Amino acid sequence: MRPPSAQDDPALPSAPARGGALTRVRRRFANWMGAPGSSRRVLARNALWNWGSFVLEALVLAFLSPYMVRELGNGAYGYWEAVLQFIGYLAIADLGVRPAIVHFVARHDALRSHGEVNRYVNTAFVTLAGGSAVVMIGACIAAPFAPEWFGVSEAYATETMWATVLAGATLAFSLPWNAYSAVLIGKQRFDVSCRIDVITLLLRAALIVVALVSGLGLLGVAAAAAISSWVEMAWKTRAAFRIEPRLRFRPRLLDWSKARQLLAYGGLGLVVMFASRLTYETDNLVIGLGKSVEWVALFAFAAKLAHYTRGMMYSIGRVLTPAVGAIEAREAGSSKRLSALLTAGTRGMLLVSGPLLIFWCVLGGAFLETWVGDRAFRVHGAVPLMVLAIGAVAPIASYPLVAAHYGTNRMRSLAILSGLEGVLNVGLSIALVHPLGLLGVALGTTIPGFLVHGLLMPWWICSEFRMSIPRFVKNAWLVPMAAAAITVPVMLLLFDPGAQYGWGALIGAGLVCTAVFLGSALLVTRLAKRFLDDAEVYTGLDAIATPPARPRTEPATVGGATP
Repeated sequence: MRPPSAQDDPALPSAPARGGALTRVRRRFANWMGAPGSSRRVLARNALWNWGSFVLEALVLAFLSPYMVRELGNGAYGYWEAVLQFIGYLAIADLGVRPAIVHFVARHDALRSHGEVNRYVNTAFVTLAGGSAVVMIGACIAAPFAPEWFGVSEAYATETMWATVLAGATLAFSLPWNAYSAVLIGKQRFDVSCRIDVITLLLRAALIVVALVSGLGLLGVAAAAAISSWVEMAWKTRAAFRIEPRLRFRPRLLDWSKARQLLAYGGLGLVVMFASRLTYETDNLVIGLGKSVEWVALFAFAAKLAHYTRGMMYSIGRVLTPAVGAIEAREAGSSKRLSALLTAGTRGMLLVSGPLLIFWCVLGGAFLETWVGDRAFRVHGAVPLMVLAIGAVAPIASYPLVAAHYGTNRMRSLAILSGLEGVLNVGLSIALVHPLGLLGVALGTTIPGFLVHGLLMPWWICSEFRMSIPRFVKNAWLVPMAAAAITVPVMLLLFDPGAQYGWGALIGAGLVCTAVFLGSALLVTRLAKRFLDDAEVYTGLDAIATPPARPRTEPATVGGATP
């Protein structure tokens, strides 16, 4: 008599399905992503969407920018970039309210306090509408003087003036509706937001090409940017009302106490933003004043590679902000799940960025020479790029900890740490630019980054959330650092950093670096399985989205509307 099988009794477990290598890879990837609907699956989905939209935007801009230069000419394109930069400064009228509304939406959505969500969102709408008026007035006042400020020739003066007005109108219209579009981020629907971003990005590129082909020039480019921006904001607002059916457009729900909370959060957020600009956007100025403008370009291309690497990682890490806020709201006083999220987030950021940072350290000079086509960029930029790549490790690793500050409204400490980094960066760069040149400026960025993000930030977060510092360092840093220690010697054995490589060889080297790093990480994980607390980490991650046992009750109506 044969033993019963799954075909005889459905209650018995079926034998594991057998398939080829592709099937096994897909099964492992599905296990890593987590069960459908789990918080791990949500976080992985959001991170992949953010990363994909960032890469696509970079590719589109890589095509579009040279095309615009060819069609508009260097002068007109330069005027457009100057106009965008000027209007970008007017965006300070946001007053940091958009990230504030993300925080409060995530918090009160986790508590099922839908009436509070409505009050915060509508208060933010009215607050941003005031900023919108300031932007429009500022753009209209500045427009007649813009041609003179930017040194625009007579032929482009009128076009530049109206392009300034249109760019200001674009920002002014979009600003208040950010209150509703931020609901998508607060509810962790990055997939919806990024999908809209991708489609409107392609729409903007297509409209700009059509405008340039039609001979509409700078004003046509401004109109294309305006149309795509308005479509994006209208679409995101509609999606927010669809995803949150209890959301209402009720400006009369304006609550001055909530406006003060939004502005207090946003004000500190502005301090963090300015400190970040002080950290990463003053190096060229220091080099230009301390050396000469000829040295700026040699440093700028190396700095761009480190900057885009950080930006790509930050686009992934920003999905943690609303998740952290939701955990803190539901489980105040308990740090187990938050510790799991921050630990896994830090390790994940290091594992994803590791191959690229190692590649810049080993073959960054060869990449610079091939990319720019000038050996001088390799001679003067290879060592600064290596230093900047090493310096990017701590800020990338600590981005989940930055998200914890944003998500739990600990903005004061974040502002202090960011301000400290910015001041140290500028001071060290000025002090070191004369004796060490470009290397000194790179060290001026790396040393404060390591101090703030590698030491002070982890210490503060661990003490604030009662996390064990040794356990956090062990679980978050051990595997990536061990994998890097294996990968760097292997790359140096396989590739000569001083040799010249074409694009095919560089791409192949990048693939080899990625394979060696991830293979080493997998090997180290298996060898150190008993030493790591992965079971606790991922169990905590899968439990993040567990709803509260007893949701907070609230009135049946809010401002005359059913919440």
